[in-house]
Amino acid sequence: MRARDVNRDAKPPLEHDRSSRTDLDFEDILDIIEYSANPGAVAAKERDDHVKTVLKILGALVGLVVVAAVVFWAGWLRAPAPEAVCEHMGELATKETGASAQKVWDQAACVKRMQPPEFGRLKYVKQMKCIVGAESMDGLKSCERGG
Repeated sequence: MRARDVNRDAKPPLEHDRSSRTDLDFEDILDIIEYSANPGAVAAKERDDHVKTVLKILGALVGLVVVAAVVFWAGWLRAPAPEAVCEHMGELATKETGASAQKVWDQAACVKRMQPPEFGRLKYVKQMKCIVGAESMDGLKSCERGG
């Protein structure tokens, strides 16, 4: 048996089954011509289709990871601005003491002290959110203890 005879006996990998059909449409004829001209091209085309599918799935997964990272940053790692935290603390100090905020509170020193740390961001964010949510000086004290 020669190599040419083996190729002649092989069935072309078509997209649908022809065994139960007797009529051939134009697409069937094109498939037969393409396979008989270059049998490796059909396999390469199918392989390329599989690669495209895998790349689409990987792209979707990468997209989901990026979206999850953005949600994580916006929801858990984004602290209130130091100016807003200090302003709230000044309002609480004024409300508790009854004196003006300028006498009770040094806004510039507070803002400098409330800058985000290089490490330990989760703890910092939790504490800043607690301070902004505090309703009294006792609430502020519980925030400093980690409550």
